[in-house]
Amino acid sequence: MPKHRMRGMKQSVPKSVDEYIAAQPEALRPKLEQVRAAIRKAVPEALEGIGYRMPGYKLHGKPMLYFAGFKEHYSLFAASGRFSRPSKMNSGLWAAKRGRSSSLLPNRFR
Repeated sequence: MPKHRMRGMKQSVPKSVDEYIAAQPEALRPKLEQVRAAIRKAVPEALEGIGYRMPGYKLHGKPMLYFAGFKEHYSLFAASGRFSRPSKMNSGLWAAKRGRSSSLLPNRFR
């Protein structure tokens, strides 16, 4: 099928964080697993799932944080200012270009 026709096609939504990470480029997977482990360690009581087609975490029933992988970077998206930049997560994951509710982190796996 021509590339331009695929643009309008709906991408499948991953059913789990494992499925999301498995669908990413091989070189990106270890970094996403590292992000996932850091979130789980910092907030073990958070519930993991998929939201907005990317891995997300809820705390006390409220969306807290999402992450996603891209070609040249991965990003963390705070779902609420109340949860922005958790103090337990100062492990270098947040040392990046920051937006109002997101952080853009360069891929360092090349």
